[in-house]
Amino acid sequence: MGALIATVANAMDPEKIVITGDGIAVAELAQAENDAAIEANRHPTSAPVAIDIQPFEFGEWARAGAVLAIRACLEF
Repeated sequence: MGALIATVANAMDPEKIVITGDGIAVAELAQAENDAAIEANRHPTSAPVAIDIQPFEFGEWARAGAVLAIRACLEF
């Protein structure tokens, strides 16, 4: 995951990368490994990129499900 974050950061040069989703616990457990992979794969002259890990709770899943159901009902 760290190599993927570094690749996106190298290509897009974002101010911050937000990580969220179902497997967010893995990112928290392997933070040292992710940080090392980011450092190894970032362009040498690039500024550090902020990583923001946001929890993904059941309410987010429910909201997404509701949006998909409404969208399906509105499609002709």
